[in-house]
Amino acid sequence: MINQKDNIKDEFQEMWLEKISNKQRKERIIRAFVIIKNVAEKQIKYLKKYEESKNKKEIGFMYYQNTLISIWKNVDFAISLGKGKNKQFAFYPARNVLENGFRLEYFLNQKEDGRNKIAIIEFLRVIKRAYEHEKIKDGDFEEYNNQYKYFSSITGDFPSIDDFKDSQNKSFPEIWELIRDTKLEGGSIDWYHQYRSLCEVTHGKLFRTMMASWDESSEYVWSLMYIQFMAIAILKMTDLYIYGTISKEVVETIKKAEEIIKKPI
Repeated sequence: MINQKDNIKDEFQEMWLEKISNKQRKERIIRAFVIIKNVAEKQIKYLKKYEESKNKKEIGFMYYQNTLISIWKNVDFAISLGKGKNKQFAFYPARNVLENGFRLEYFLNQKEDGRNKIAIIEFLRVIKRAYEHEKIKDGDFEEYNNQYKYFSSITGDFPSIDDFKDSQNKSFPEIWELIRDTKLEGGSIDWYHQYRSLCEVTHGKLFRTMMASWDESSEYVWSLMYIQFMAIAILKMTDLYIYGTISKEVVETIKKAEEIIKKPI
């Protein structure tokens, strides 16, 4: 028996790949981004309001809020590239959005202590690099030692700054592990294939770079599509993080965005 959902999916793929132009694809995705971004801004506004409140905040909150803001800035950056001659380079923000999206998924799957530890390690790794740099050139490394002592004391699970090693203190698993274990719609196999494609062009791999230059408009649209899928996932994740504060609006917005993308011609 033929599944009706499979039929709808096949019809959409045929329309998307064969019946509409790159210009039409780009216009649909950007129109969908407009309504998605409106809801994302409400989520960020909620987080900022919480930040300004007198409620006690865990250090993990800093990681989530700042990463989320960075993701949406990269979405804006990708869209802006489509207005000029550099649209083919949208794979840079696309890769950033995917990587940080998978990290947010992992972050949300941790308990509160685990989230806080992630944020602390993010601080300590940067502080340790600055400390070593200043120490080598006989600079003011003691300032970084004091910063290290402050952040490491929050949990008390870390050695002295001289004994702290990046290799033994990773805030996240490797990206391939994050993608392998993802529960995001689409599955790990497809997500990893798309991510590797972005990496190859980012690293200047010959054939992938040639492919990107053959049709810059198509390359731009594909980057937007990667971002579109992850942006929707991030809306859902953030809705969970803020305890469903605007769940109804999130659901309705995702539905409207998908209707814009899949509208029959």
